[in-house]
Amino acid sequence: MIPMRNTVLDEQTEIAVLPSRDFALDFDKGCVTGVTEGLAEIQQAIRLRLSTQAELFLIYPESYGLPRYQLQSKAMPIFYVEMKNRIIQTLMADDRIEAVYDFVFSIEENAVQVQFQVQTREGLTEGRVDL
Repeated sequence: MIPMRNTVLDEQTEIAVLPSRDFALDFDKGCVTGVTEGLAEIQQAIRLRLSTQAELFLIYPESYGLPRYQLQSKAMPIFYVEMKNRIIQTLMADDRIEAVYDFVFSIEENAVQVQFQVQTREGLTEGRVDL
């Protein structure tokens, strides 16, 4: 049967949501350790997204990764707001993530640590990034 153009899905058509499943990565050893799925896979995806510099690697789309550039000379209140917006923007590009909230910024020596809550379709998890 040849597909017809300009046809509308009928009301009984259901769109299936595929489960989250990917290779399990051991970040300390730098190797694949098996397969992970569900909330653990989404936590891994969050970590990968936040540890990747946006627009630096051509293999990733522009929405993948955390843009860390042009923030070094900003005042701390502006830095906090801008980094919060960038974290939300990069995580919300993943359709499994529903909300990102409760940001807590802390300064330790020469680094800023950001902790936040992430509501996913699999449940609630905590995110963290060191800048």
